[in-house]
Amino acid sequence: MQPSEILAHLAEIGTPPDPDSAFKISVGLEQTIQRLQMEVFPFLAAGGSELQFVYAPYGRGKSHFLRTIEKVASNDDLVTAYIDCSTGKSPFRDIRETYNIIANALTVRPKDDPLSSVSGVTKVIEESLLDLKEDKARSLLERVQIDSHLAPDFRNLVYAYGMSVLKNEVGQTLSEDLEALLTASSTYRVTLGNLYRAHSELPRPIGKLSRRNAGLWLRSLLTLLQSLGHKGTVI
Repeated sequence: MQPSEILAHLAEIGTPPDPDSAFKISVGLEQTIQRLQMEVFPFLAAGGSELQFVYAPYGRGKSHFLRTIEKVASNDDLVTAYIDCSTGKSPFRDIRETYNIIANALTVRPKDDPLSSVSGVTKVIEESLLDLKEDKARSLLERVQIDSHLAPDFRNLVYAYGMSVLKNEVGQTLSEDLEALLTASSTYRVTLGNLYRAHSELPRPIGKLSRRNAGLWLRSLLTLLQSLGHKGTVI
């Protein structure tokens, strides 16, 4: 977007239209960005986690700041997820809802077009396998499948979806069913019994998000990204 378009959007809506625009018109964040790049991001890439709070009255630039951080993290090849907590939304009220929102918000830069981005956990899996030779892609998926940090039913689900990518089945019925399970879609119903009867080759167990396993799945989702070879995640 042109600077005039960014400013017009900012004047009308109150927030930048996208992370790139937020970064372009940010002023005075040089020290914060430097600390993130020199301290926080390497800490995340080494397996650490950090929780930070940003507080300011309405209209003081919180969203602008977070969008800028999103851009900086993406430039550093981290997976990002921008979660909207606007009026009327409570994405952290229920762990199942939190999982669903983060699974759909995960964003990564495509290897073949680093100036753009794609979102969703299945897109992250696809990008992780892109340009890998088949034996290396299979090896990566096999490492995911035995990763003890991931819930067994979740990692089998990731493995099954990854194999559908290697077989070029994305967009077909099986991959759509697996995608619906991975994103915990509330509008696409999948019956596990029918899935196994139609595809007996699927690994067991493959799970479905529930109140009981939501916490394990959320932890597995965030752990998965490094298991797939990404540096880390910034939400």
